[in-house]
Amino acid sequence: MLSNLSDIILFSSVIPFVLLLANWRMKVSTWLRYLIVLRFLSDVFCFVFRHEFHSVFPVFHVSVFLETLCYLFYFRELSGYKNKQYLLILLMFTAVTCLEMGEGMWLNNYWSTLFSTLLITLFSLRLILVSVESKKDQFAVLIPIFIFHTSMFTYTLFENIIRENAHLFRFLQPIILILILFYNLSFSLFIFKNRTRKLTF
Repeated sequence: MLSNLSDIILFSSVIPFVLLLANWRMKVSTWLRYLIVLRFLSDVFCFVFRHEFHSVFPVFHVSVFLETLCYLFYFRELSGYKNKQYLLILLMFTAVTCLEMGEGMWLNNYWSTLFSTLLITLFSLRLILVSVESKKDQFAVLIPIFIFHTSMFTYTLFENIIRENAHLFRFLQPIILILILFYNLSFSLFIFKNRTRKLTF
């Protein structure tokens, strides 16, 4: 029963994806567009790999890397900074990802996931705290990004302990599913509210 519910919630990423396609000309960051599309495609491939190969780690290796790039470029776009800080961070994250991929695509990408969630948490928090008047409309996305990735960072940090404790794992699993649903619905609401803001060519 929980497995079926998990699949349904996993595919809640279809909601922001469909809304984005229906309002493709809306004014929204290109990196946010890529992110929404990537998250949906990742969930589709996760579903296939979980049922056909009984492992989603190959998908995680690729999706965590690509989604993190989208987040970092989105944050860079919002902050307006053009320094070398992002390039250095991207190089470090790429190096960690490549090292883990080299060890095996079917193995847990623990360090790249931990690094990714930490980066996204810190950058989103910075943008929330350093209020920029022209970017306040992005708070509806930034706050869910911060909440979701702070939770994922904490979970990843203690993942080995959680998985060894069956009671703790069963307790946390519904919470993780609720967070995923909350995250996808937050993106959906953001798109719905901004659907009237069209791009001009």
